[in-house]
Amino acid sequence: MPATLVLVTPEVTAAELPAFSKEFNMENALWASDPANSLNISTKNILQTSFISMGGKADFFENAGQVKTIMSAPSGGVFRYVVEGLTDPKARELWWMIERQKPEAVKTLVSVTKQKSPLGADAVKILAVVKPTFEKTETELLAAPVSMATYESLEALLTESQGIELKKAAARHKELGKAKELKDELQARSIYRQCQEQLVSQKGGAPEAGKANLATLAKKFPNTKYGQLAAVK
Repeated sequence: MPATLVLVTPEVTAAELPAFSKEFNMENALWASDPANSLNISTKNILQTSFISMGGKADFFENAGQVKTIMSAPSGGVFRYVVEGLTDPKARELWWMIERQKPEAVKTLVSVTKQKSPLGADAVKILAVVKPTFEKTETELLAAPVSMATYESLEALLTESQGIELKKAAARHKELGKAKELKDELQARSIYRQCQEQLVSQKGGAPEAGKANLATLAKKFPNTKYGQLAAVK
């Protein structure tokens, strides 16, 4: 993956982020809402900037110039899908959407491949590179153990690959959704998501209830992924 700029805010809700990113002309960045403020980000006009390098080491940017230097450096990473010979500007834009995992980008790509045009021809080139990657991931996940990681990886694969039929992946995802081994994991995830909705709610008392419910979740399902996430303050 190329280096990716991720912006996290404790103040702006998830619903407000699209307009917020547009206002600051940073729609190509990845935005996240963290109402629990687990990173303890200041809300008093103090910008905190940190990055994680390819080796997983966390460090801090000193200034805006350093951000540009690091993000554009050869060590910033590599593209997931390298497609040569794209001639249509719209095709290059579509490739970039897929590279950045924009919602329904692959679904759009598959639709465009049916066009008898330079754009359609370029779309066929992109799909020829993208599809085998999804199929390879599908094969790996079919052999993966029964776990929450496998379930969520299948979920992510099926969401991103909409438009490409991955029937075996869909069948295994459905199967794991009913697995006894994942009953507590899935229940904990459902509760965790409800808590997150409470944390960003404008209703009186909802954020406080969300925090209380997270504490309860952490105690009830301490050995699950989301029970452990709930325990993180």
